[in-house]
Amino acid sequence: MNQDDPLAEQILLSVKNDTQSGATELIRNTLSQLAKYAESLRTISSFHGKIRLLSLAERLSFLRPSMAPMQRVLGDWQIKLEDLNTSSNSIFIAQVKDLCCQLIEDINTRQHNQINHAVKLLATTQVILTISRSSVVDEIFKSLPQRPMRFIVCESRPGYEGRTLATDLASADMFVDYIVDAASGLYMPQADAVVVGADAILADGSVVNKCGTSLLAIAAQHFKVPFYVVADSSKCTSLSSDECILEQMPVAELNAPTSPYIHPHNVYFDISPAYVVTAYLTEYGIETQWPWSNIMRPSI
Repeated sequence: MNQDDPLAEQILLSVKNDTQSGATELIRNTLSQLAKYAESLRTISSFHGKIRLLSLAERLSFLRPSMAPMQRVLGDWQIKLEDLNTSSNSIFIAQVKDLCCQLIEDINTRQHNQINHAVKLLATTQVILTISRSSVVDEIFKSLPQRPMRFIVCESRPGYEGRTLATDLASADMFVDYIVDAASGLYMPQADAVVVGADAILADGSVVNKCGTSLLAIAAQHFKVPFYVVADSSKCTSLSSDECILEQMPVAELNAPTSPYIHPHNVYFDISPAYVVTAYLTEYGIETQWPWSNIMRPSI
């Protein structure tokens, strides 16, 4: 850890080790931490504070390569930071914090629009199967008007994000069947739809999400169950599947048996091909084909 800037190192470590948050929630939390970091820079000049902020944002943007909003939103943040007024340190810091709030509000607006479109699409759906936990997917589920309603939630090993989702849904008086990831094919015929989030969308519309999603997608296709992906324009990339980096986490999470012949692999993400996706639930509506690659539509 860099003792000259312990807060920056603390922020980097917290973002690197956050395996519970989806991409949208993680970038929102990161922007909040950048605002907190800006507040800590009051004892140095705005010139040096700007350098530190740009350096931290650059390191953060490449820290989680499987999560597209980290690169896209932080890239936008860095461009806008360059244009801020540095004549006064207090004015500069206030502008940085306002910029963070503005980008968080943009995220919230996109999420609000996604929820509205998704609720209309899923308004008559009775049983939904899902994996992992996305903040926007969680809100969509809790916003659905139909009662009673049932969810089949995969536990999402090894981080068990599904446990958090199941608890959230149960607290909202939803019925939840909590299953191991390997049982998703067994329970698929009971589902009316599969709804998942996304950490990134590749140029051809393929979906990067928690490992296990691709098997869910294949099972959904086999049983002719609609497979819906909740993803806004911040998730788009120009990457191919060969270029995409799928993050790996410490193998200690797996509690694997020890032997020189055993090599554990803790890959956190996989790629579901575009052809298995029934529709993408975006901030602009329901799209049967992913409408963006490396070009993002104007902000709302």
